[in-house]
Amino acid sequence: MLKAQRQEAIVKLVNETGSATVTDISNRLNVSAMTIRRDLEELSAVGALVRIHGGARKAEDGSIAMLIRELTNTEKQEVHSSEKAQVANTAAQLVSNGENVFIGTGTTGEALARAVLYKRIRAITNSLTVFNIIKDARNIEPMLIGGDYRPTTGAFVGPMAEKVGEAIGIDKAFVGVNGIYDGAVSTASSAEGSLQRLILDRSSERYIIADSSKVGRRDFYDFYQLGDIDALVTDATLTSEQRTSLEGIVRVLM
Repeated sequence: MLKAQRQEAIVKLVNETGSATVTDISNRLNVSAMTIRRDLEELSAVGALVRIHGGARKAEDGSIAMLIRELTNTEKQEVHSSEKAQVANTAAQLVSNGENVFIGTGTTGEALARAVLYKRIRAITNSLTVFNIIKDARNIEPMLIGGDYRPTTGAFVGPMAEKVGEAIGIDKAFVGVNGIYDGAVSTASSAEGSLQRLILDRSSERYIIADSSKVGRRDFYDFYQLGDIDALVTDATLTSEQRTSLEGIVRVLM
């Protein structure tokens, strides 16, 4: 288990139970008590929980599962891979031949890029990884939006990228997110969020692609409202309570 995954699991456990001892957490996650103590110190420092003698209790705003740090693209590839594939396969059915399709950054976008390789489309992206997946497909006309490069996610962002985004017409945009909470979608970078918002605004149809682990989680920068998109494409592990809540705001596809 990656450190960020472990720390998120700790926060979830503490939030669900109200409090937990180092021993309880260590046994549940099969991790040494020393490692758990270090995690609790780090989580306490960023306000994700409150450190108490022998363990931790949930913070006042513990209902929000905040991301501790932004995972790298490589780390994200190891998380919820089957759910992302399910999301990608569902999203691919929305893509028709002859369309201008934007595929955003992130591992769910990469899964979608693989799922549409047989389509005859113009595929637009600001993701270097997505571009590398689609660039050799004979039936796809690839377009990479350049700009300032973010090595953490492999994304091109900034004024140059936005200038290109303002000039292109997009039939359908598929954008990944780090969090879905209180009717908004969020990401770790304001620069990435700004470009994603622009792309969604420029698109005739707008889709958020996200596995169900993103629901109830919030990251640093809210960049769009769920009520302003055509559908949320997610996976079948979404709980009935989550689906009911989301369907009050947006169409949910699984």
